[in-house]
Amino acid sequence: MRWIQIPVIWRALAEMYWKAQRIKEAVMEAQEILKRNPEDVQSRRLLGRIYLRSLGDLSSGSGQSETVSRAIEQYREINRLDPSDANQRCGWRGCTG
Repeated sequence: MRWIQIPVIWRALAEMYWKAQRIKEAVMEAQEILKRNPEDVQSRRLLGRIYLRSLGDLSSGSGQSETVSRAIEQYREINRLDPSDANQRCGWRGCTG
């Protein structure tokens, strides 16, 4: 079985790390997914959410402005890959309507 066929497992692992407050591991896992498949919109959305929700977390290891920039980069890439993706705004204001 090829790795690319099961990205959902790796996304779930990244999300579990994030929920366990293991931000560094969550980011690393999501970045690894994107190295293998840079067009994976779901993984980009997850990474953007991890960046946004880790703002203020002193253990994340990067400054707030750098974290915001990284999140913006993911959401811009989502918009480029799938301009019709309404969910790409969910990380910013929450999903409304």
